[in-house]
Amino acid sequence: PPRSTLFPYTTLFRSRKLQTADDVIPALERVMSAMNSIDGSKGEFSDEVLTPFLRRVCPEMAELKQFHIQELTLEDQPAAWLLVLPSHRGPMIYNTTYDPSLQKWSPGAVSFSMAIRDAIEGGFSSFNLLRGGEEYKKRMGAVDAKLFRIVMKRL
Repeated sequence: PPRSTLFPYTTLFRSRKLQTADDVIPALERVMSAMNSIDGSKGEFSDEVLTPFLRRVCPEMAELKQFHIQELTLEDQPAAWLLVLPSHRGPMIYNTTYDPSLQKWSPGAVSFSMAIRDAIEGGFSSFNLLRGGEEYKKRMGAVDAKLFRIVMKRL
């Protein structure tokens, strides 16, 4: 089917990949603002733990091409973000959030849909939502994968 059938709001939404420290740093502030505006445990965890961690590591990881932010805009207004760890098999989504004031447009679902489409078009074999039992992962059809634990000791 034509892209307009699959994504009827593509004229309103745009997605862009932010890959440099200069782009990632201000985008992280938008991400943190959105996360902190969410009531409950995600907002509290974000404010106390996640924000300092992301500010410290993400700009450097972006410069090393080990991290980027996929930012979705709705009529040029930032609406949703995917924090992505790229891999040879496909994107690994570390965290995600959206602007709650735009919830009626489902920016989170649109952001995931566009990112999955991009992964398919890029020839990747997987789209990894990483660990966690969040409800949105189940709704998207995620399947748990067996994880292995490796313990290394210095000799």
